[in-house]
Amino acid sequence: MPKPVSIGGRRVEWFNVKNYAFDPAVAPHGKSLLLSMFICDWLYWKKLKGDSTAYRAEKERTAEVCIEALEAYYPGIRNKIEMVDVATPLTYERYTDNWKGTHMTWQPTPDFQRRHRFIPKTVPGLDGLYLASMWTNPPGGLPGAAEVGKWVVQLLCARDRKRFVTTISSG
Repeated sequence: MPKPVSIGGRRVEWFNVKNYAFDPAVAPHGKSLLLSMFICDWLYWKKLKGDSTAYRAEKERTAEVCIEALEAYYPGIRNKIEMVDVATPLTYERYTDNWKGTHMTWQPTPDFQRRHRFIPKTVPGLDGLYLASMWTNPPGGLPGAAEVGKWVVQLLCARDRKRFVTTISSG
């Protein structure tokens, strides 16, 4: 990004772009879908939502900032864009009901990581209860939830003195 910008109430100095041209379920042959994600301030968007005109304008400004940054690296890309969508934390909240619209869970701070080498998957005093969710494996999301589910099964196998075995489906 040629110069820092403000997106979603935060200063952004760079951003990643993921190109989904490889996935025909997302982009038909000869087309692509580009995705960028930013850490945003939920309250910033929540306050804007009270004024739908301002909310829409900020989404449009966000799209324009991203397109300008892409144009700096890929001259002419602006003229190839057919559609733009900006999902805010409120969009995620509306579709997923996740707390404050988070698309994942939380990112441990360095201090947290120094004090806690890992997040326990059990609760003291509650025998037989195991925790496996996107919240117990930051930054979470569906892949993180699947990973922690596997870890809990490994704990159960160890508890029951059984060998943990995985298989890969041929289908």
